Amino acid sequence: MNDLLNLAVEAHGDLKRWSQLKVVKASVSITEELWQLKARPEVLKDVVVDGQLKRQQLTTHLIGKNRRTVFMPDRVSIESESGVLEEARGDPRSAFQESRNLYLSQSTSARSNSAEDS
Repeated sequence: MNDLLNLAVEAHGDLKRWSQLKVVKASVSITEELWQLKARPEVLKDVVVDGQLKRQQLTTHLIGKNRRTVFMPDRVSIESESGVLEEARGDPRSAFQESRNLYLSQSTSARSNSAEDS
């Protein structure tokens, strides 16, 4: 490990202590301009976020709505707080690829049209 990483790990209880931790939890309100632009300014107000430290999983608990979202590399889901599945998407990365392909095809089309107009 490099010196800065060693210093940070030692300052927080050494590697033995760090390896005992399993989850990090935070109570937050995410009410920035993006959500106001989407006309949903309070959709993420007063949420609790759990991040697993031993595997890739982030759970966002929507307080007072009996809902949570669960993000994992191979699946994104919306569930009730008791775990009843409402919606899910397998292979969530493919959604970004589909959006990227659409954006690229629109950009190419716009450049083609612009070149034809010249």
